[in-house]
Amino acid sequence: MPSSSTNYSYDIPTVGSDSTTYGTIINQFVESLSAKLKTVSDKINTAGVGASSTLAQVNRNIAQVDAINSRIPVGVADLLPDPYSGATTPVSTWPYLNTELQAEGFSPPTTAQEVLDFDYSGFATYLNTRFDSLSARILGLDAPISISDSSTLICETNKILAALGTTKTVTSTVSTTSSVETEFYTLLGGYYNSPFPGAIYHVNSVSLATLLEAEGIGSFDDRIDQNGNPYTIYTAGITISDVTGRLDSGEAVPTGIYLQGSTEALVTMTIRRVSNYSLSGIYFPETGRITDTSPDTIQITGADYSVLSPYTTETGGQKLNLYFKRVVTGTVTTEVSSQVPVTLADIDLSDC
Repeated sequence: MPSSSTNYSYDIPTVGSDSTTYGTIINQFVESLSAKLKTVSDKINTAGVGASSTLAQVNRNIAQVDAINSRIPVGVADLLPDPYSGATTPVSTWPYLNTELQAEGFSPPTTAQEVLDFDYSGFATYLNTRFDSLSARILGLDAPISISDSSTLICETNKILAALGTTKTVTSTVSTTSSVETEFYTLLGGYYNSPFPGAIYHVNSVSLATLLEAEGIGSFDDRIDQNGNPYTIYTAGITISDVTGRLDSGEAVPTGIYLQGSTEALVTMTIRRVSNYSLSGIYFPETGRITDTSPDTIQITGADYSVLSPYTTETGGQKLNLYFKRVVTGTVTTEVSSQVPVTLADIDLSDC
């Protein structure tokens, strides 16, 4: 009994058997095999022979895709996939000039039919126009410089080289804050009682009181003594300070009126003014009876006289100089000159 072949189930004679049937079996096998070979041959001829064959069409499609992708710059992804690679997702925009190409009606082909129908001639014409424009620009940039232009460039270069390392003077304004001392009021040689506190008798103190009041320091108060005599008392707080020494050392002393002394102290200054200059021996409750006929009396409390100006003991009492100082703090503007490097804007190239 014949056995079956591995492929196509052909009958194969059994060795040592089928003596009366093996010829028929072999004839049927050969006939069936030749029929299958003929079918394969026809399919091969159809697929791979002639311009319209399937194989030719496949090769043409691949070549067209490769032609488009070959124009893409190195490093940029292919515009179209291999239609037989299994990748079927094409790009939707051009990698360059997308807006301009879309406006001209050139969209990336996304199917095999669009690849076949693509206007390669028009596409090439558009790209050539752009290449011509770029070429014209390159030629313009690469054009030789004329002799006149060369002379100008040489002149300007020489001037710029000559200016390297040179400087110019620049004047700027600098504002600084400083304090200024002026004499506000001076009493030279006033006599006072000892020990402190005492009274300094002097005839011009009315002007001091008026000036202090104008500065907003202290105030006047009209009074009557126990004998019915009118008088005016002026009270003010004054700071004793070494104004001159502080300013000389560069300190910024606050604006105000000071009494020059050696140490810092806040003192009370009382100025008494007698209304009737002819009165003598007027009694002041604060200091007792005074026999001097001077119309005004200054008394300072709150500090030892030794912190004020130098004094001497003379006939009639101890003599003291009082120096009132005005300090004004303000902004002083000065001009400062400096040397800075010359810049290109400073170089005169007009005659080149």
